[in-house]
Amino acid sequence: MQSLIFTIALLLAASCMAVSPHPCPKNSEFKECGTPCRATCTYKPGICVKRCEIGCFCVKGYILKNNSTFTCIKEEDCCQYILVE
Repeated sequence: MQSLIFTIALLLAASCMAVSPHPCPKNSEFKECGTPCRATCTYKPGICVKRCEIGCFCVKGYILKNNSTFTCIKEEDCCQYILVE
């Protein structure tokens, strides 16, 4: 009986750990300490103040589409416009 209770408690603990306490949009993850200088399709940060920012950040290989919506896309999927004169 004790082993059954222990097994149930262990399964409940494991299922609680699998659920993220901070849900983030697709292709992003929660970080306790991320950079405040986030690259977008139209902005590549140069010099950045080194301080922690808590929140959702694009996973490696992805970049913010723009600043108005939090959508992480592959960097190569950013639109590239060529000016023709």
